[in-house]
Amino acid sequence: MFGFTTLFSVLFVRLTPLIIIRNNDGRDLGSLRFSFMFPCPSNVLSKVDIGSIAKIDAKYANLLGMELSFCRSNEGIIFQKAKSVYTLGLDQGSFLGSKCCDFTKLELACSNYVKK
Repeated sequence: MFGFTTLFSVLFVRLTPLIIIRNNDGRDLGSLRFSFMFPCPSNVLSKVDIGSIAKIDAKYANLLGMELSFCRSNEGIIFQKAKSVYTLGLDQGSFLGSKCCDFTKLELACSNYVKK
């Protein structure tokens, strides 16, 4: 089973993001939002062919390539941030934990899905 986090354009500041894309002016354009991580069984995943996407939308394919490159070169940082936010999120009674998805419920739902 894998854990995934969401990728967002950055319109306003959040508590647990990791900024991954900045424009030439230094403005944040994309981030990984760890507070919205969710578990995912590997059998429901599919690979994205960025080359095929480039034939349809070169700008979007370029953005995907930059995001993928960032994630690959910062794997350790991403893992540590995910682990830290996961630990915070387990305490739903705390301020920061209440800003995260309920990881325990998501893991249970994922486990039930896999059993089906």
